[in-house]
Amino acid sequence: MADNYLENKYAEYQARKTSGTRTGHTTKTLHKTRRVFITGGAEGIGKAIVRAFRGAGHRVAFCDKNETLGKETALQTGTQFHLVDVISWTLVIKPH
Repeated sequence: MADNYLENKYAEYQARKTSGTRTGHTTKTLHKTRRVFITGGAEGIGKAIVRAFRGAGHRVAFCDKNETLGKETALQTGTQFHLVDVISWTLVIKPH
């Protein structure tokens, strides 16, 4: 019985493959809206990543040590900018 079952399933697969129709499959959304945080997003590759995620419809926030370019990028892309120098641990972790 197992051999017959596999043969039937393979025949069904071949029939679907040659007919060009897909049955039993649902179309899934590749991207859900997500919250994304990017370090170094004010310029260069980081800025391109900010634009790519924002262009895909995600909510984006980013940080950078360059305040001028960070604010400019945030205005251009509709994202949130945070002034942070991630190299300096004392600037990342502030005492409450």
